[in-house]
Amino acid sequence: MDKEAFKKDVDNEFRQLSSRIDRIRAAFESIEESDRMQFEMEVENLLQKREIARQKINELDSAKDNWAYFRMQAEVAEQDLRLAVEDAHNLLSRAHPS
Repeated sequence: MDKEAFKKDVDNEFRQLSSRIDRIRAAFESIEESDRMQFEMEVENLLQKREIARQKINELDSAKDNWAYFRMQAEVAEQDLRLAVEDAHNLLSRAHPS
């Protein structure tokens, strides 16, 4: 996969994960005050990981011949973000079972 195709794919995945984060964040607002501290830490973790992933993805734009190095960093950051989103979703599901 070339750089442009990869960048397009990773941008799409990032937007989807970011949208999920926004939905999770909104759902956490409805958590009872007594449980909110744990969830606030989870949301803060998500926001930090989202920012790291955004930075790594943006670094791809300036990458030249060594873009594979930046690709690897973006993939790791995106995977870390994806796992954090799943963890937050699972935590939210336990707090608000359907």
